[in-house]
Amino acid sequence: MRRVLAISILSGASVVFAFRFAPPQSGAITADDPTPYEVITTTTRVSPGVTATPLPPLTTTTTLPLPPGVTVIEGPLVRMNRGIVQVTITLEYGTLIDVEMTRYPTSDRRATQISLDAEPMLEEEALESQSADIHIVSGATETSHAYIKSLREALQEARISSDR
Repeated sequence: MRRVLAISILSGASVVFAFRFAPPQSGAITADDPTPYEVITTTTRVSPGVTATPLPPLTTTTTLPLPPGVTVIEGPLVRMNRGIVQVTITLEYGTLIDVEMTRYPTSDRRATQISLDAEPMLEEEALESQSADIHIVSGATETSHAYIKSLREALQEARISSDR
């Protein structure tokens, strides 16, 4: 059974509703029980000449530490005609274990689809070669060049960081 706390504040300019959902008293969460969360809902009604500010949302961000020997490096943003490409690499004790295209063109559906189709081929070849010396994907020449440039600079940054 969840506890629900509802608060209603009425002032001349705004109405603010806040709901807080708390986990069960036992602290146990089962597969049937969704993860506990907090929701803040604000409704603002402003009269002419009156400024109302809603309550800021409550957010929690958790960053887990990387395991020993693991490094994650973002390559630079590389601009191309149809958008931007950025690659993020993950190395484990200097070995490239993952390459992800974190930014890709979204200017139109075709550019997006070309980039998403080319990414697995570029990633596979980068992981096999452990470098940015990879082939261009036919039909995705511009994306390939941008991917390679971002990858090359991320790998160079990784090597510089490991030399320090």
